[in-house]
Order: sequence, then C-alpha cells, then structure tokens
Amino acid sequence: MLVLKAVGIDKAFEGLKAITNLSFSIFEGEIVGIIGPNGAGKSTLFNILTGFTEPDRGEIEFLGRDIVQLPTHKIVELGIGRTFQTPRVTKSSTVLDNIIVGFHSRTRSGLFSALLKTKRSVVEMSQTVEESLSILESLQLRNKAWDLASNLTVGEQRRMEIACALATGPKLLLLDEPMAGMSAEEIEHTVAAIRRIRLSGVTILLIEHNMRVLMELSDRVVAMNFGRKIAEGTPREVQNNPDVLDVYLGSTKIGTDE
Repeated sequence: MLVLKAVGIDKAFEGLKAITNLSFSIFEGEIVGIIGPNGAGKSTLFNILTGFTEPDRGEIEFLGRDIVQLPTHKIVELGIGRTFQTPRVTKSSTVLDNIIVGFHSRTRSGLFSALLKTKRSVVEMSQTVEESLSILESLQLRNKAWDLASNLTVGEQRRMEIACALATGPKLLLLDEPMAGMSAEEIEHTVAAIRRIRLSGVTILLIEHNMRVLMELSDRVVAMNFGRKIAEGTPREVQNNPDVLDVYLGSTKIGTDE
C-alpha cells in the first residue's frame, strides 16, 4: 500500500533553491533512507512533509489525502510523527511526562475533564501511563521514566524523542539523524529499536549521517544533492551510483569500510 507520495516538490528561501522538483514514494512497512551532504535539503523536506514549511510547488499525499496545506497538528493526527536534528524535549519535566504529552493528539478527554478527574479521564490517564512505560521499555528507557529529561545523556534524549513521536501513534515516522552524538552501544540499541518499530507496523523515513547504519537499515535509499534527487534504489544500487559516488569522496564506497 502506498503510504506517502511526493510529486514535483519545489522550495526556495529568498530566491535560494532548497528543493527542486523532488518526487518519491514510500510504501507500507518500508524503511526509506534519505542521504545527502549538509545543505542537500533533507531537513527542509522533513519540514515540508510535517507542515512546518509549505512548498512553493508540488503535491504530497499521505494515505491518499492531500496534506500540503494542513497545519502540523492535523498532520500528526492523521498519523505522521517525527523527531528533529536537535531534540525538542521539555527538560524541566520527567521523561514519563514528556511521553504522556505525546498522547495528547490521541486522547478523548479534554483538559477540563482531566482537571475534574472524571471517570473517563482517570481511566484514560492510567492507560496512557501504561502505554508510555511500554514505549520507554522498547527504547530501553523505562528505568529513566521518573528522571528529569535534563539529566539524560544526548543519546538518551534522542531515544526519548523517538518515544515522544511514537506516543502520537504514527503510521509514518520521520527520524532526523536519530543517532547523532550517540556512543557505539547507544547506536546498537537504537538500531534494534528502529527495527522493532518497523515490525510493529510503522513505516519509517530516515535521515542519518552514519552511512553504514542507514544502508544497513534501509530497504530503499533516496540520495539528494543541492535540493535535487540524484539517485534512488536499493542500498547497493545507490552505493554504486556514479553521481552518488562523485558526491561522496570520489570512488569510496558509501556505507562500507572499503
């Protein structure tokens, strides 16, 4: 099933082209990797797909629905979650509270009901806490649930942000450099978590500068340079694409130790 289709996306900032005529599709259950040097337009693409930035031209359909002019919160409600290059977490709150906030788009009880502690709101909160702890468990953060987010390492904050995105109940999850600043052990845990997320039925679009990890995780890869798509295919096809090799250090193979 086609989850997301982008056709002819253009975006410029003050006359400078950030994305030019970009088209690609994502199918249910895939992990699709996005690669490209700094300034290639990867994060701009994520901002467009999630409603933070409107394209100048082009079409974007999510599960058959046009989402180009929808506000961010509506896109979240439809089922697109994301993380950011710099983790956006409330550091003065506990890890658990950060995750609970992510459930806001899915809960039926409003703030007034929560304040009055109606039966529905109490039951809903109990379920939310249980699900939040389960998500934290899947990312090996349950033991940090009652810690302040400010006390987490950079790697733990990144995993917590993935947990926050999962709390919104996404059908499509956009991960923007989720392993930046992580130790080798943290990367290993995060790779395993991403695989579990995919197995749970979530489709994933991934930006990651660790080429070895991205090529290992991805079913397909889209390569960008200066806002344009220069290649698309399986990891092996993209690794051996002449245009991609030209961008990445001449003939050095991408995502390998060769």
